[in-house]
Amino acid sequence: IKLKYATIFFLFIFLFQSTVFAKQNKYSECLKSADIGDFIGNEKYSGIDYENIEVQKAEPICLDALNNFPNDVKILRSLGRIYFKNKSFKESLEFYFKASKLGDAFSFYRLSEAYRFGLGVEIDYKKAFQYILKSKQKGHSYALEEIGEYYKFGIGTKVNPIKALQSYKKCSELNIEKCLVEMYVTYSEGLFNEKPNEELKLSYINKLLEINSNEGYIAMGEHLIKNAKDEIDVRNGLLNYDKAKEEAYPFLLEIYFFPDKYPIFFKMYSNVQENKTKGLKLLKEIFTNDKHENYDLNLTYLKNIVNSPEYTKALSHQDLKQMIKKLDIISRNFKPTSSQIQGEVIQNEAATILGDYYNNGFFTKVDLTKSYNYYSLAADRNDFNAAVNAAWTAYTNKDYKSAIKYNNFVIEKSNDPEMQLYAHNNNAVIDDEIKGTGTKFQIESYLKAVKIIEKYDYFVSWPYENLANIYYYPIKNSKNENSDIQDIEKASFYNSKYLKMMEDNGYADIKDTDLLYFLLSKFKKTPKNLKESVQYLEYAAVNGYTYAYFELAWLYSGFRQKDYKNEIYKWYYICSIVAHTETQETCKANIKDWENRISYFERKELEQTAADYVLYTGDRLAELEKELGFDKPDINYAKNLNFGNYYALLIGINKYEYLQDLRTPINDVNRLEHVLK
Repeated sequence: IKLKYATIFFLFIFLFQSTVFAKQNKYSECLKSADIGDFIGNEKYSGIDYENIEVQKAEPICLDALNNFPNDVKILRSLGRIYFKNKSFKESLEFYFKASKLGDAFSFYRLSEAYRFGLGVEIDYKKAFQYILKSKQKGHSYALEEIGEYYKFGIGTKVNPIKALQSYKKCSELNIEKCLVEMYVTYSEGLFNEKPNEELKLSYINKLLEINSNEGYIAMGEHLIKNAKDEIDVRNGLLNYDKAKEEAYPFLLEIYFFPDKYPIFFKMYSNVQENKTKGLKLLKEIFTNDKHENYDLNLTYLKNIVNSPEYTKALSHQDLKQMIKKLDIISRNFKPTSSQIQGEVIQNEAATILGDYYNNGFFTKVDLTKSYNYYSLAADRNDFNAAVNAAWTAYTNKDYKSAIKYNNFVIEKSNDPEMQLYAHNNNAVIDDEIKGTGTKFQIESYLKAVKIIEKYDYFVSWPYENLANIYYYPIKNSKNENSDIQDIEKASFYNSKYLKMMEDNGYADIKDTDLLYFLLSKFKKTPKNLKESVQYLEYAAVNGYTYAYFELAWLYSGFRQKDYKNEIYKWYYICSIVAHTETQETCKANIKDWENRISYFERKELEQTAADYVLYTGDRLAELEKELGFDKPDINYAKNLNFGNYYALLIGINKYEYLQDLRTPINDVNRLEHVLK
């Protein structure tokens, strides 16, 4: 009997241990297949890398383990990672929420990411910031680099350069690559209120080299070649670029295409054509080497090329012809050869590059139809940034139906509030073009855009400017809406909102050049009709606010009870002669739209009238002062003196070799112009 009971007891113990062992085995298998593990320094965790998680294999293992360990943090966060990789974001967040309630730092980090980018939830930057702070409090190392970014850009909190730097510095002490890079850049460029410091810059570059960082090799290569004192520096710089391999290609291209920027390199390799040939060879590798894990980042370099007129000095359409053909194929039918590359992302990137290529016209003629076709290709695959571009290109090409279609697509389908605010604002602009200024739809659309801006603290100023103009000027649209909407207080309110936003973002002298601020300050009331509006704007224009010429054309185009094509053409023409460069280009483009509506002889007459106007602006100023009640007694303090004509050439310089570059040289020139006048 004793033997019998002993056997039963032994079997019970054996079965119990087997069950425990089986449960423990499932637990271990789950962690091996999906858990991040523990932080072990140098930006490494002991678990499986995110990209190596095999969802189909890991999911059943971890769900089985969850039955036995329903409140285990590591199992919960493993399932969070599995569903996150599978893009089942809502399911993923359920597990991260449960793990975060148990105090898991990594889960707080993922929740922050979800609220920042709208992954399974509506974007909420304040919640994102709160969760990243909790992740830091619980000891997740990566939270420090993210907190630095939140303070740097003011995401969910106010911009705070001191706290941003503190976070990056603490994070860099853990040898985390991104933070070391931020510290190197800080002392290279003088960010976060710090002065450039060559010694500190090099100390962080060397720390990057210690962890075999490609970013470190690139930084050292750039430093050596840029500051080369002899050929040895150049050779060592190139050796560092070699160590970074494909990631250094964009930096090598800069050297090959613009060798004259690097004196010692250019002295060693002075054959421009040979340099260009090397550059083109690398450029070809960038867009053909789709096995490289940074293929999408390398495509971004191509995006920089087609968006920068600087490259037309080194490259032509013919140089890029094969690349354009290859991008066309990629945009339609790209199949990744690596599991780390997302095929649709690459397709959309290629389509967007081509959309930019034909929209800018730096290397070929502008072709808005081709540009729209490529943007819409990406937009139809749910790329909302491309959809906004497609809408604006369609609008520019007078295809208002397509423009509205893609704006509405973004508003209805995108969870990115920034894209939505662009779509709302641009829908209102299109409506203005079709129906004239000030419809209810326009006001509602601008207010929706403003609501998004204020909720997420975006630096987007157009809706405020547009609302201020609607409330300031008299309007007459084809729907006969809001004809009595003028309101000096509302116009001032939205203008002040606009000015404060610009000032808060570094445009300290914005009031000195802002047209509407000048009008509000000078006249203290809204113009009572179209005639008075024209007088106000002309007065501003001849006083140096040359953007007013564009505004005059806009004002006339908004009045739809009469055809003002001659007035519109005249003011655009004057604008194209005397406005500042960017506004001039816009006016020149608009002239082309109106040329076909006016006969050749009318155009010539209007152009002569415009030329006379420009020649005699002094006389017009005197007339306007009388018309507006600013007439002053003519006191000639030097009636017997003939000084002849005086001329002033004002040059605004923004780039300096040994001093910090300026941000507002044009504003400075405008202020000086006003003083001299």
